[in-house]
Amino acid sequence: MSSGLGRRNHVRPMRPKPVSVRALAVVIGLAALLMAGWAVLAGAWGQALFGVIATAGAIGLFSPHPRSRYIVYASSLLMIASWLLVVAWVAISGWPYSDVTSSVISLIPGLLLVLLWVGASLYVARHFRQSPPA
Repeated sequence: MSSGLGRRNHVRPMRPKPVSVRALAVVIGLAALLMAGWAVLAGAWGQALFGVIATAGAIGLFSPHPRSRYIVYASSLLMIASWLLVVAWVAISGWPYSDVTSSVISLIPGLLLVLLWVGASLYVARHFRQSPPA
């Protein structure tokens, strides 16, 4: 199959995704749906939007199409950027804790989510770099 520009529209066949990729997709998907649900109930539409974006990233992990990795990358970038913006906004407007221990502890959940998204992106990149079995 070729396009009008003389290039072939060929998508390299995907190798089957390992169970670990699917498990990662389930964890991200469930967390994102939970976040979106709570955000809708609270009327926090911005957070609900990020839950939907994260759900799209989880769906991208399940997709057999090689271009689905870009959904995962975009979701990761948006989630990490939003967390960094919120932390910066809180720091500028007045950090709620005066002691270092409470401040560090308050950042741990967000840092764990950042690690999850970075890890998901790196894992997906590694998965897609490997060639399919012959």
